[in-house]
Amino acid sequence: MSNRNTSCEERINEELEGRMEDLRILWDLYCEGDEEGHPELGTFYEYGLGFDYICPYTWEDQPDGYYRYQLSWGSPSDEFRFYEGGRIEYWFMDWFMDWFDGACRIPRGTDLALIGEIRDWLLDTVPSFDEAEKAAYEAGDFQYPNEDEDYLDELEDEDDD
Repeated sequence: MSNRNTSCEERINEELEGRMEDLRILWDLYCEGDEEGHPELGTFYEYGLGFDYICPYTWEDQPDGYYRYQLSWGSPSDEFRFYEGGRIEYWFMDWFMDWFDGACRIPRGTDLALIGEIRDWLLDTVPSFDEAEKAAYEAGDFQYPNEDEDYLDELEDEDDD
């Protein structure tokens, strides 16, 4: 439940803890082959809203593309972001209270191990980061700042390998 009188920074630790508890329950059930799921949470497949690629420069000052495991949308919203190279971030944002209020945490310890396992499972179903970025560019979904030709040539050279 959202408390409109507190910032995302003040709420994020509790939100992350709750998400990790849910994911731990659902992932364990999934790994055990339980198709019934949890009576309140449902199944692992039903829990998240989506898993998609976010292109570089979708937002200003966002040079890296990432895969997003979106858990909720609206006010508040939360998601895990998986970057090339293995970095994982959890974002909690409340766009209703303050249009630019958000907070980020990097999972640690057993939480990091669990979300890393889920990340690996999810990433097995999608194109590589380079393939996703190139496909998005070719589809016209985004443009690189200043149409960096050297970078585009690098992507094309990788395809030729």
